Amino acid sequence: MNIKEWLDTSGEPVEESAWVDPPKLPYILYFDSVQRGGGDLKNIYKHHSLSIERYSQTNDTNIKLEELFDKKALKYTKQPPIYLSDEQMFMTIYDNIEFFER
Repeated sequence: MNIKEWLDTSGEPVEESAWVDPPKLPYILYFDSVQRGGGDLKNIYKHHSLSIERYSQTNDTNIKLEELFDKKALKYTKQPPIYLSDEQMFMTIYDNIEFFER
């Protein structure tokens, strides 16, 4: 699965790890840790562990983003929005998102 393309359907700009030149708020960053494994000396699957950060001017929710998780039946933990006073924006973290790929 192309994670960036999948998250793009949330309707907000998406980038992996960091923005070189951040767009206007709201936007999304994601972090994908991948563990490879399998049997018989072959890597036949990928175990993804995602963390997603959403930055916005308000502490609202992007319903489309959460619907993406629900459509794939992905469990996740949503942290309460944190106000970043130096940047004057809110950050909402979605983590513990895990799935396997063959």
